[in-house]
Amino acid sequence: MALPAGSLLRKDYVANQDAPLVSRLKGAGAILLGNTNTPEFLMAYETDNQLAGKTSNPWNLAHSAGGSSGGEAAAIAAGCSVGGVGSDGGGSVRVPAHFCGICGLKPTPGRIPATGHFPPGAGAFSWIGVVGPMARTIADVRSLFEVMAGPDAGDALSAPVPSRAYREAELRGMRIGILESDALGVATAETRAAVERAAKSLGERGFTVEPFRLDGLACALDLWWFFFGPVIGNLICRSVAGHEDQISPMLREYLSCATSGNSITLDQFTEACADRDLLRAEILRQMRDTPFCSRLFPRVPRFVTAREIISPARDTATPCGFRNG
Repeated sequence: MALPAGSLLRKDYVANQDAPLVSRLKGAGAILLGNTNTPEFLMAYETDNQLAGKTSNPWNLAHSAGGSSGGEAAAIAAGCSVGGVGSDGGGSVRVPAHFCGICGLKPTPGRIPATGHFPPGAGAFSWIGVVGPMARTIADVRSLFEVMAGPDAGDALSAPVPSRAYREAELRGMRIGILESDALGVATAETRAAVERAAKSLGERGFTVEPFRLDGLACALDLWWFFFGPVIGNLICRSVAGHEDQISPMLREYLSCATSGNSITLDQFTEACADRDLLRAEILRQMRDTPFCSRLFPRVPRFVTAREIISPARDTATPCGFRNG
């Protein structure tokens, strides 16, 4: 079957072999039904392109299914399949799962090999982008994860980390934080009420649930945009050079925003790599006694343009600095 990634430039592309995760699913007895719709090159929060058109939300066709794995989320929510696979570098599994009322997991990079993924899961993509399971229930998500997980030489971040099952009795007493941060936006009253009900239920089952704040999330968002915007944007510009008239309006808008600043210097890229690792270590230290956090999702419009999402962070190509001490 063709694997166009929502692009006219790849409309006739057919892979010459299965990706490792596809082989693993087939080996476990999965029946693959097809390839679902995405925005062009997976670079948008709504699923629309010039090749297949728009994917609407199956619960209300006037609403968006989200993106970039919007076709997969809509198909699962509509009962077309038991589950599937999406990819996520900035919410592309989690956002459409949230929009369509299903479950989705963005696993730790390397847990499921991204070998064969397009755009390629290497370099800047490998640091933020992963592939992950999507399904109507979390039990099905776990089943898919267990089949797909495991190392592969094609993914530089993959490692032979075994999965472990926990009994509820082993986890009781665990501290669960309800993540609060001004950097994450404001959730609706309906969303807050749902999270509060879940927190109350967990508390009644023996877990310690409490509000939890993380320092550094605003900086994390700036660092994310540095890699997802200017760095990846410049890589995509090279791949579409000479064919700009064939790309979709959404991809054109993303590239315009992502590459509108000054060119990235080697010093900026090196500093951002160091800042990312230092900030990750600091956030993990803050979570040492609260290993699990649940966050409140802010209200999201039917579709937010790339310019509206990233405009606060795109005025400079220099990410915020972060240092220990």
